[in-house]
Amino acid sequence: MDHHSQSEEYETIPWSQLAPQQPPLSTRIGMVAAAVVAVAAVAFVGARLLQGEPTGVTVTIPGSTADGTPPVAPPPSATAAPPIDSPIVAEAGEGAGTDPAAVDATAEGARIYTEADLMAVIPEEDQRAAVARAEWFVTDYFTVDGDPQTAAAIREALPTGLEVTLPHEGGGGVSYVEWSRALRVVPDGPGRYRVIVAYRTLAGPAGEPLVRMPVAAVAVTVVLDGESDTAVADLPEPVVLESAPQEATSLQESEPPPEVVGAALDLVPGDDPVLESAALDVGGWRLVISVAGPSGLRWPLVIRP
Repeated sequence: MDHHSQSEEYETIPWSQLAPQQPPLSTRIGMVAAAVVAVAAVAFVGARLLQGEPTGVTVTIPGSTADGTPPVAPPPSATAAPPIDSPIVAEAGEGAGTDPAAVDATAEGARIYTEADLMAVIPEEDQRAAVARAEWFVTDYFTVDGDPQTAAAIREALPTGLEVTLPHEGGGGVSYVEWSRALRVVPDGPGRYRVIVAYRTLAGPAGEPLVRMPVAAVAVTVVLDGESDTAVADLPEPVVLESAPQEATSLQESEPPPEVVGAALDLVPGDDPVLESAALDVGGWRLVISVAGPSGLRWPLVIRP
């Protein structure tokens, strides 16, 4: 068979009909623009949500209005929370209708302090200053050791022109303040405090052994000038110290077990501990154990193991 005599036939495939119909170019451009605007709107609303701001936001896609006028943003909601640094938030806190989480998230330095807040610590500072000045004055006032600087310090502390003869300037005896402690502080007017100070002295005639005197107390009025200076308003005023007697709680004597005694002896801070007595009370075992000190004296102590 002659292959050259055969005719070859080709069929044409309509490729244009197989492909999907594409909309006109102008329509595609409009669809892309609308998609971009929608994505921008979603991103805007999401950012507002993350920042904790009001979410009542209306977004109008350009071209959606019939008259072609630009979209108008809605007015802010009446219940919208004010900014974090607003004085309303700083002063009212949760009572102002704000979000507690938003208020807690503010920095401590962003809080607005009133003058009353800043002045609240001053009375405590003044009381400490008055206590320190009163204890200092009592220590100087009842110390007579022949040092002229002690008398000068007392004169400087007292009001100018106060006529009084101090024992520091006459001599004839010796007195040392063993300790002085403030017991109570009472306001006595603006910038004035009445401080009750207890103290004990070692005193006696010059050249003789000193005797430890009973604990006494005086009231000292201290004046502050509003800065850091303090002054004593007058001479010390004697105060009677009263103590309420208290009867010992009735105890039931009992023999403690060996492990209780061992635990109590381990807690004794001394040498040669000796069990003197043992009893039971509402708190459990109460053991009295005496210990020897460096002087050889024995001191009874209560131990509760």
